[in-house]
Amino acid sequence: MRSLLGLLLMLAAFSCHALAPDLAAKIAAGEGDERVAALNEAVAKGEPQLAEFLHALQDGRVRVKDGKALIDAP
Repeated sequence: MRSLLGLLLMLAAFSCHALAPDLAAKIAAGEGDERVAALNEAVAKGEPQLAEFLHALQDGRVRVKDGKALIDAP
């Protein structure tokens, strides 16, 4: 049952607009100027999921694995 729920969540995530993966990784793991530049770019592009991503980052639910930002469920 748990794996089915995980699969459904993954499919739902792919069906909505997501923050650009490269920006998410730079915001989550970037250093100083790189992080600020990625935030500025995301804001300038009007990334629809930026606020949600930043809330997850603030809550400690974002981790970086193999250069990709991953969000853990609340």
